Amino acid sequence: MEIQMTVVCSQLLQIMALLAVGYLSICTRLLPASVLDAFAKYIMNIALPAMLIYQIPQTANRALLLDALPLLIVAFLTYGALLLMGYGAGRLLRYEKGRMRINMVQTAIGNYAVIGIPVISSMIGDAAGVYLVVIMLIDQIYLNLVAFPLTLPAENGQRLNISLLKRLLNPLAIAMLAALGMIMLDIFVAEESVVGYTLSSIVGGCKSLSIIFLGGMLATLHIKEKSCLLGAFLTVFLRMLLMPLVVYSIAGYFPISCTGRQVLSLTVALPSVLSVVAMTRVNGTDSEYATVGVCTTTLCYPFTLPIVVWCLNRMT
Repeated sequence: MEIQMTVVCSQLLQIMALLAVGYLSICTRLLPASVLDAFAKYIMNIALPAMLIYQIPQTANRALLLDALPLLIVAFLTYGALLLMGYGAGRLLRYEKGRMRINMVQTAIGNYAVIGIPVISSMIGDAAGVYLVVIMLIDQIYLNLVAFPLTLPAENGQRLNISLLKRLLNPLAIAMLAALGMIMLDIFVAEESVVGYTLSSIVGGCKSLSIIFLGGMLATLHIKEKSCLLGAFLTVFLRMLLMPLVVYSIAGYFPISCTGRQVLSLTVALPSVLSVVAMTRVNGTDSEYATVGVCTTTLCYPFTLPIVVWCLNRMT
């Protein structure tokens, strides 16, 4: 299936406009920075879970889910390969151990929840639903059980305890599992029902609010160490330009549909996950480098995505 460039351009213009709204709202103090915490909790704990429970079971069925299982394996290997790529880039740039770990996280984990789910579903449509859920399963595992330990101080970075396992029991992960169960049981929420109307109302503003939140977060991030930019731009090239095309080509050797390959490639093309900044701040590690990476990859995304989509269309 060819991705329409007009749809991509429309999505990018919306993203840039919404980022500007969020950024200017915080800079001009129309909204206090403290409201961002409430935004984050609403998006992660209510809006995105509602999207998964309401939209995904309506657009997928048991046969599609079973057909998507090979994507689960390829996605797991892809995230692992991205981690190794981040490690190699860190070695090339001669980073010390703590910064190398953060570089691995930023190279491997994209901003899947805030940007990936709403944008990819808008670009590809209902056909992307089941693949988004499958990839989210891998994304949540890597984010909570791999990314968080890597942002700990180097001497504690490999410690895995029960508190890390509890991180998997968040509303987004529970909604993901619920959506998988509903697909397997062929259950969905009827649009004309009271519950359906409520969920659809919540889902309607999910994408806009998510990107406005991201723009507001960018307004609160301050870059002091400009030397970090080299690593950030290397991440843009490796993760957001090169790897999506490599992944699309390799996934062609597996029994994965064209749409599934496109969803996985567009996932790889996402900017670095925003939560890495919060993780490094909480853990007292290199939050400056994490900030530079998030800002740079997010601002480059409107320019790298059309290139990736054009290449994917040529390879389809």
